[in-house]
Amino acid sequence: MEQALTMAEHWSQVLENLPQALRDICQHSVKVEVTDDGLEIIVSNAFLLGILSQKLDIIRGEFAKIGVPAVKIKVILDESAAPPDRKDDTNHSQVGPRPVKEPRYLLKLRPELTFATLVVGTSNELAYRAAQDVAKWNQRGPVILIGGSGSGKTHLMQAIAQEARINNPEAKIVYVPTQALMEHHRRTARSRLDSEWKKFEEKYQLADLLLLDDLHFLDKFDWTKTRLQLRFILEELVARNALVVLASIRSVETFHDLDSELKSRLRAMRSIRIHPPDYDMRTKIFLGQAARAGLNLTPELALKAVERISLDIRAINGAVSRLKDWVELLERVADEEAIRKLFGDEPTNARVTFDTVIETVARFYGTTSRELTSPGDKFASAKQVAVFLCHEMLGMDLYELAEDFQLEAARIASIVRTIQQKNSLLREDVEQLRKDLHGAPNDE
Repeated sequence: MEQALTMAEHWSQVLENLPQALRDICQHSVKVEVTDDGLEIIVSNAFLLGILSQKLDIIRGEFAKIGVPAVKIKVILDESAAPPDRKDDTNHSQVGPRPVKEPRYLLKLRPELTFATLVVGTSNELAYRAAQDVAKWNQRGPVILIGGSGSGKTHLMQAIAQEARINNPEAKIVYVPTQALMEHHRRTARSRLDSEWKKFEEKYQLADLLLLDDLHFLDKFDWTKTRLQLRFILEELVARNALVVLASIRSVETFHDLDSELKSRLRAMRSIRIHPPDYDMRTKIFLGQAARAGLNLTPELALKAVERISLDIRAINGAVSRLKDWVELLERVADEEAIRKLFGDEPTNARVTFDTVIETVARFYGTTSRELTSPGDKFASAKQVAVFLCHEMLGMDLYELAEDFQLEAARIASIVRTIQQKNSLLREDVEQLRKDLHGAPNDE
């Protein structure tokens, strides 16, 4: 009888099958301890904690491929942990405070991400106008931009920073990801140097414009003192009438364990949601990206391409890069054959957006888009179906739906559960509308 492999032997197999970048991190940048039923990955800083936390599904997937589906993996932050295979060059004779080195991953401006290159449509028009107000140094109060990954938040943040610098060259503009600010604070606290605290406070609390990306990282780390420091920063900036723009993939309402005062401060900010781009907007984005890549495409060809790729703007960027490689490396023509070869023979459901769902449901029930997204139960059935389809087809979470339909999150959850039942009176309407919304498959 063949002897079962140990968890350590399973891990060795998985390690060999991981993507190169992830394998390098696991081998050289973190400490991995094998337990009886899984792994404990010990990291020494928040940056690695964020990366590894997002890659756990890849590691679990590789375990599942070799027949170990129930492996338990923990990522643990231990600032005293030294990565393996590296010499400890710390001077242990040096005792006491040490100068702080700011995080290396502060965001840099990309010259191509400006207002001039931003495609504006119904999904991002409000966010665009708010961003322009900030860039022109109009005092409108703090703003939180909320949108899924690839919705264009970073483009807007970059455009604000660059335009604001042009409009006020002497202003102090700070543009960082949330995890960088948090890591900077922790390093400053550990330094025990008054001079480092002064640098930290001058950097953030004396900013004229603070652009803080990836705010949802607040929800990943239980760093009470650092969250408290962020609240102090925001209060100081608001008191000074400085400009503040935050960006997050999720609503503040979905954040857990924030202290009540910080959550209250964030809730008081103007929240602007960016929806996935609609069909025409994606086509314009594709044409613009293609033109900057040196590809001369017709609108009809761009239309065929966006029919076959997802709503994510990053997916459009990737599609243009693939088409450019097709033309330049393979010396082929960018035509319908290229679109089919690269992106598939059949269109996907990519044209389904929040706006198209609302418009289609409103038309089906003989009402208006405004009625569906307004408070009240005048068109209760129509609103419930619209809520369910947005959750099912667009992946919108309960808090996003609560904001857009002006309902309580508990009410949204009840609607989704009810329509998911096969005997729901609205199920027939849902299935017909799914067919209308570009052929989404029916449940069996």
